[in-house]
Amino acid sequence: AAARSLGRQGSLLMTTLTYQSTTIELSDRLQWVNEMSWSNVDQEVSYATDGTLVIDESVKQSGREIELNGVETEAWIDRATCLQCMAWRELAAARLTLVLRGVARTVMFHRAKGGFDAAPIHKLLDDQITVELLYRPQFWFLEVEE
Repeated sequence: AAARSLGRQGSLLMTTLTYQSTTIELSDRLQWVNEMSWSNVDQEVSYATDGTLVIDESVKQSGREIELNGVETEAWIDRATCLQCMAWRELAAARLTLVLRGVARTVMFHRAKGGFDAAPIHKLLDDQITVELLYRPQFWFLEVEE
């Protein structure tokens, strides 16, 4: 999928996730764990029955995995944002727009990896949980064609 560069807003690059007309801001402290491990060239290596090496290469059209981790970097989000992400994760075939480092990407939750998860930064009793409670999020996306 083609990524669109959005430039800077002021001097900060905003990290956002949008579904339809609803946009949530995510912490710029989210770590893009697998940013450098992607290659758009796929390779399959095999041997013919006579022992000849057969290499088949092709360019991937989409499917880049994007893992964003806020656990170690303390990229906190509030409970209300977590609930919104959970609701979006439950929408089958939903395509979202992730703006990450100034580039807009069309993504889907990578359900095989979990899609979205978050743990509260403090352990609280049930009656202490509010929409302002902070969580350490993890996101797993697949970049798809628009």
